[in-house]
Amino acid sequence: CFKAGCVCEPCSAVQADYFDEADACIAEAVEVLAGARTTQILGEAVLVGGVTRLCRAHSLKRVGRPEAEWRQVALEAMSQFYHAEAILCLAVGPFNEKSIYTHGNLGELFLQDLASPLLGLLHMRQSCIVASRVFGHQHANAS
Repeated sequence: CFKAGCVCEPCSAVQADYFDEADACIAEAVEVLAGARTTQILGEAVLVGGVTRLCRAHSLKRVGRPEAEWRQVALEAMSQFYHAEAILCLAVGPFNEKSIYTHGNLGELFLQDLASPLLGLLHMRQSCIVASRVFGHQHANAS
């Protein structure tokens, strides 16, 4: 659902419907999975929730909404990315494919939206380290 929202007109009713549907599906998945032990699937669901929030923030920013408004949504995305990474590390360890994306998204968020280049570059670096450990340094996604 969130991917469809990302290609819609920013802040349109159609985009809001897609993002709301994604949020509802993610919340349902998290609720179902939260009662079980910590799993990779739970981490993935929280990660997708973070991406949905980040897409909302970018949409708000793109249409010129007040900085405080889109920044709040971006901070919510950041929180979800860190939560997802904590779940993934507990479930499958720090070197897993989904951690490539949590760190990559955090890197983008800090570089593009929160004006924190040091944190952004550190997360991008960590994403590359994880990719290299997961896929090997010769893999196209790690080089």
